[in-house]
Amino acid sequence: MERDQEGIRQAAQALLENRWIMRSQMPEEYFLVRHYERQLRDYFQEKCGWPLLVNAQFYKLEKIPARPRAFMGIAAMQSVGDYTLLCCVLAFLEDQEVDGQFLLGDLCEALLGYYPQENAVERLNWESYTWRKALIRVLNYLLEEQVLRLVEDAQQAGADALLLPMMSYQPLFAEEIYAFYEEVCRHASVPVCLYDNPRTTHVTLSDELQGRIAALPAIASIKIPGLPAPQASERVAALRRHLPCGVTLGVSGDVRATAGLQAGCEVWYSVCGGLFPRISLALVKAIRHGDAEQVAALNKQLAPLWRCFDRYGGSLRVVAAAAAILGLCDPDSLPRPLLPLGEEACRDVAAALQGLA
Repeated sequence: MERDQEGIRQAAQALLENRWIMRSQMPEEYFLVRHYERQLRDYFQEKCGWPLLVNAQFYKLEKIPARPRAFMGIAAMQSVGDYTLLCCVLAFLEDQEVDGQFLLGDLCEALLGYYPQENAVERLNWESYTWRKALIRVLNYLLEEQVLRLVEDAQQAGADALLLPMMSYQPLFAEEIYAFYEEVCRHASVPVCLYDNPRTTHVTLSDELQGRIAALPAIASIKIPGLPAPQASERVAALRRHLPCGVTLGVSGDVRATAGLQAGCEVWYSVCGGLFPRISLALVKAIRHGDAEQVAALNKQLAPLWRCFDRYGGSLRVVAAAAAILGLCDPDSLPRPLLPLGEEACRDVAAALQGLA
């Protein structure tokens, strides 16, 4: 009994004194916390209201302060006006329908009425660059909060990992991108995959920045764009030099799966794998075993589907149509503004599915 109490005390002290307890860096403390995980979680939750975040690679005690301090504000906010503007935006949103849409101009006009102009040190004026930048900070903050809520919802729903791209209306600095992933990783209790997708997101991540992000404790993998065979090997080797051990590289773009896996990617982040797991798994196994003849045969079988991806604007519309053809979802299942494929396109997709299901 006394030995257990001493072990719990040491484990609690380690959690209190360290921001993270990394398995790779503090193995003794990590396994001590793991041994007393249930007692520690119950104690800190009951006494302090602090959750214990659990991950295969680390433990983290989320130390929520009892009293606010000067440094505990919202990092993105730069003035009292920013906070006031945030409250006004929230008041505006509260008056909207749950699924309602509005123009930025409507929001700006409404904020002139919400903002306490008479008592303000500086009156709200959209002709001022300072106020326009303040609104951008507020909107970016709200978007980030939405991401964190989605992270929490995914974890509560039982997600095993999070795939996270970097999306922004405004061009981003490297420090802003890093801070975003750092914030998400602080709230994640499951592994996080960094999604590098410049074609869609219009955000370019340097190898050095990806290396910094990959060093965050929750980052387990990076999903990279697919490339043809000669370039894929060079790309994987170049990026690998910046990554810590244990962070995997995964290829995206199903038509480039073979090139990516043969170039050294450990993972294929497949679009078609969810609908056609057998042939997708067979392709991975053939690549791993170096069976060139089988790899060629499977790629030939999948080629009509790849051509549909190219012909109809990417994989999402095609896979949605394929799922509908197989009776797995409604024909009109895409979120707007995306529309389902037309009849002729659906016939092409149906023909491409022969022998895949």
